[in-house]
Amino acid sequence: MFVFCSEVGVKYIIPKKIITNKKGEPSEFLELANRYSVSREAYAQKNLFYKRAVDEIAQGDDRVHIIDPIDVFCDKRRCPMTDVNGSFYEDHHHLSFHGFARLEPLFEPIFAKMDQMSEDE
Repeated sequence: MFVFCSEVGVKYIIPKKIITNKKGEPSEFLELANRYSVSREAYAQKNLFYKRAVDEIAQGDDRVHIIDPIDVFCDKRRCPMTDVNGSFYEDHHHLSFHGFARLEPLFEPIFAKMDQMSEDE
């Protein structure tokens, strides 16, 4: 079984203490950081070639599952880098633990299918 996960947005690590104030509320920095996030349209355009290539590879092969995190990390307009719980990224290309945890719901059906396949064997 293969899983492909495409990249989202511009990524920089942002420590939690910077994105919240002493009360744990969103800081002005959080708003500023997310204002400079990539647009959903730019994300889609940036990944168009990759998405087409992976779709072509996966076509007709039920062992390949494509995970596109756009709906996890982006709203209708923007793909923010962080939320009040922390940065989604460790560096330019790698998710932080917080970012990866947001993907968990996307993996659940894949793992369930893997479990079913192993039971059927």
